[in-house]
Amino acid sequence: MYSGDQINIQQYNTNHFQGWNLLNKYPPVGLLIPSLLIILLMIAPVIYLLIRGFENPGNLIDILTNNKTAIILLRSLLLVITVTITCLLITIPLSWILTRSSMPFRKSFFILCTLPLVIPSYVGAFIIISLSSRSGMLFPVLNTLGVDQIPKIHGLVGSTIVISLLSYPYLLLPMCAAMAKLNPLMEEAARSLGKNHLTTFLKVTLPQLKPAIFSGALLICLYTLSDFGAVSLMRYETFTWAIFQHFNTSIDRSMAANLSLVLLLVATIIIFMQIRYRGNKSYHHTGSGAQRNNLSIRLGKLNLLALFFCSSIVIVSIIFPIGTLIYWVIKAMINNQSFYLNWSYTWNSLIVSSIGAALIMLFAVPSATLIVRHPNKFTKFFEFTSYFGYLLPGIVVALSILYFCINYFDFIYQSLLILILGYAVLFFPAALISTRDMIIRISPNIEESAKLLGANTYHTLTKITLPLMLPGIITGTALVFLITIKELPLTLILGPLDFHTLATTIWDRTNEAFFAQSAVYSLILIGISVIPLLLLSKEMNPLRDE
Repeated sequence: MYSGDQINIQQYNTNHFQGWNLLNKYPPVGLLIPSLLIILLMIAPVIYLLIRGFENPGNLIDILTNNKTAIILLRSLLLVITVTITCLLITIPLSWILTRSSMPFRKSFFILCTLPLVIPSYVGAFIIISLSSRSGMLFPVLNTLGVDQIPKIHGLVGSTIVISLLSYPYLLLPMCAAMAKLNPLMEEAARSLGKNHLTTFLKVTLPQLKPAIFSGALLICLYTLSDFGAVSLMRYETFTWAIFQHFNTSIDRSMAANLSLVLLLVATIIIFMQIRYRGNKSYHHTGSGAQRNNLSIRLGKLNLLALFFCSSIVIVSIIFPIGTLIYWVIKAMINNQSFYLNWSYTWNSLIVSSIGAALIMLFAVPSATLIVRHPNKFTKFFEFTSYFGYLLPGIVVALSILYFCINYFDFIYQSLLILILGYAVLFFPAALISTRDMIIRISPNIEESAKLLGANTYHTLTKITLPLMLPGIITGTALVFLITIKELPLTLILGPLDFHTLATTIWDRTNEAFFAQSAVYSLILIGISVIPLLLLSKEMNPLRDE
C-alpha cells in the first residue's frame, strides 16, 4: 500500500529527471500504436450516428419532433429516475450499517450484497415473469389462501424492481469505499455537541459522500438507460427496445440510427448535468491527515433491525432469485421434463469472454501507461475518447460496428472478431480505469532508476512496471470478463449465425416461455460469474483490513 503522500500530482510531474521529461515529449511507438487503434475504434460509433443522422436530415427532424419519440424519452427518463431513487433508498442505510455499525457479520453481508452483479437483468426479468405464471413458485402458496390469479408484474414497475435490485451494488461499492476512508473526527465532534446518530449522518457524513453518490448514481443512470434485457422482457418501451424493434423489423436502419443518436444525446446531457452539479466543490479534509480507525457505533437492540434490513436485501436480490431458478429445475426433473442441455453455449460464452477480456487488457495496459506517464494534449484527448463506451449502449455500438463491417470490412463480417470489437468499445473504459489507477500508484522514480542503471524501456516495463501492475491487471481482467459474459444486445446483433451464448440462449428461452431451460442456463451463467466477482469483492471490500 502507498500512503497519500505518494499518490499525488508528483506522479504526473516528472520534472525530477530530465530524461523522463524527454520521454514525456516523445512517447514510445509501442504505446502510441495501440492508443491510435483504440481512438479509431471508439469514435467509429459516433461517426456512424452522425453519418446516419445527417444523410437524411428530414428523418432526423421527424424523429426529434415525433410524439412517439417524446413518449419514449419520458418513459426512459421515468425509469432512470425511479431506479436511481430506489437504489439510493437501498444503499444509503445499507452502506452506513456495513461501515459504521457494530452489526455482526458485516464482512459477509458486504460480499453477499455485491452478488446481484452476477445476475443479468434479463435473468431477473425472467424470474419476475415466471412468478406471474400459474406454474410458478408463488401460485401454489397463494392458491391455498384463496388467490386464483397472480397479478402480472411488468412495465415500469417490473423494470424498476428488476434493475434496482440488480444494479444497487454499483452505488454501494463507491459509497462503502468512501465511507470507510472518511476521517471520523468530524462525526465525533458532532456527537460531542449532543447530536444524535441520525443528525450526525445527515448533516456531517452524507455531505462528504456526495462524490461517491454522484459517481455511483451516474453509473446506475447510464446502466438503466442502456438496459435492454429487462425492459424488452417486461415490455416497457424505452430507447433500447425501440431501437432493437426498428433494427429487426425494418430494412432501412436510419430510424434505428436516429433513435440511437437521440439516446446518445440524452446520455451526454445526463453526464454534463452531473459534472455541472458537482462543479468545483471541494471535499478535502482539514487537519493533519493522520489515519483514524473507523467508527463502530453500537446499535444495541437495533442490531436486530439492522440484521433484518440487510438480510431482507440479500433475500430479495440473491436468495429468492436463485431459489426461483432452482425451483424451475427441480420441477422439471420431478415432472420428467426432458430438455437437451447444449454445453456449446457455455463454451462459446467462456471462449468469447476470455478472448475479449484478454485482448481488451492487452490494449488497456499500454494505453494507461501512455496516459499516466506521458501526459500531453494528445493523451488527454485519447483519455476522453476512451470513455465513449460509457455513453454508448450495447445496441448502438452493435449497429455502428455492423455498418462499418458491411460497408468497408466485409471480410470480417459474421466472425467472432466483429463481436470482440464491439466488446472492446463497450468495456475498454472499465479496463482502462483499473490499470490507470494501478499505474498512478507506481512512482515513476522507480522506473527511471532502472533506466539510469542501464535497463532499456522493454526490460523496465516487463521486469518492474508490469509486475507492480499485476494486481490491477488481474482485477481489470476479472471485471471485463464479468460484464462481457452477461452482455446481451451486442451479442444478439454481432454474433455469427448459429453462434449462441448463455446470454442469448436465456433470452430466447424466456421469450419462448421455456422457463426450465432458461433456469438451467441462468444458473450456469451465475455460477461462472461468481468466480470473477468474488475476486473483485475481495479487492474492493473496504472492511477487509478490519
